[in-house]
Amino acid sequence: MNFGLDAHNKIRIDVSKGLLNLMEPIKSEYIQNNPERVISHFPSHLNNIIALLGQFRGTKEISTTDNFADITRDILIDFFTSNKYWVYDAQNHLEDIRFYSKHEQYKMLKDFGAYVAQRMKVNQDGELKGSLSELNNIINRTILPTIPSLNTKTDPIIDIMVDTKYRVLDLTGMGQGVLTTVDNPSMNVMAIAYLNILLPAMKNGDLIVFHGMSRMTKIAGLLQDIISNSGVNIDILFTESNQKSAIKTLDVLDTNLDFAMVQLFENRVDKLYTRLGIDSSWSQDLAQEKAAYYVRTRSSSDYIYLDHIL
Repeated sequence: MNFGLDAHNKIRIDVSKGLLNLMEPIKSEYIQNNPERVISHFPSHLNNIIALLGQFRGTKEISTTDNFADITRDILIDFFTSNKYWVYDAQNHLEDIRFYSKHEQYKMLKDFGAYVAQRMKVNQDGELKGSLSELNNIINRTILPTIPSLNTKTDPIIDIMVDTKYRVLDLTGMGQGVLTTVDNPSMNVMAIAYLNILLPAMKNGDLIVFHGMSRMTKIAGLLQDIISNSGVNIDILFTESNQKSAIKTLDVLDTNLDFAMVQLFENRVDKLYTRLGIDSSWSQDLAQEKAAYYVRTRSSSDYIYLDHIL
């Protein structure tokens, strides 16, 4: 029996095609029904842009509270305000906010880059000089010349995606030619950007599946923080193709697993014995048994056969 997802309920997006304007927020149904929530969406949108740009800094940790982040936030506020997307004292001027606008008219990353370059020319503050220079290098010398998919208008398919029940985001195109042992800033940026637009459309009990978090270890903690701070109770599932990748993912998770499942049939799992409590004898005995799996919860574990799933 086949329970395939109905076509109108699912959508697949190849993010390498450049379908999303990183500067533009996407208006979800929740925001439409609660327009005052734009007040809380604005600072989170700025923080996510800061996190996106931070992928191209030479730092181990991505911060939205350091000096670079503070200066970038101030410049972003000025940029959104000067383009009339935002207003100061927004709480008392909701009717003047144009935070959500037409895709084809919204300013892009190149426009923000030009704004930063202009700020550098007129800046007289020595304390801002270093951060402005770093921000300019990230946008105008790194992203814009080399990654065109990060400088584009939002495609109408994004609106369809937000309203679709099952969404598949394919990030693999962003990793072409990148060493598998190195985190890819472009892939990280897209992961954060799409998570930023999907979370406001999600509800309690929804599920996010990360296939290959081991390829994005630098932002694993940030992604978990973004989800946990979303105000929505989201379940998260991580899948990996082998034990080496699984260990990399386990190393960056900031919580104990509620549930783990490992295929034992013809699979190398010896380095997961201690991490997941797998008995070596049972594992070796079941290695030639088709559909043999190890499962573990917070309170117990077992070995099962998974012969058929409807």
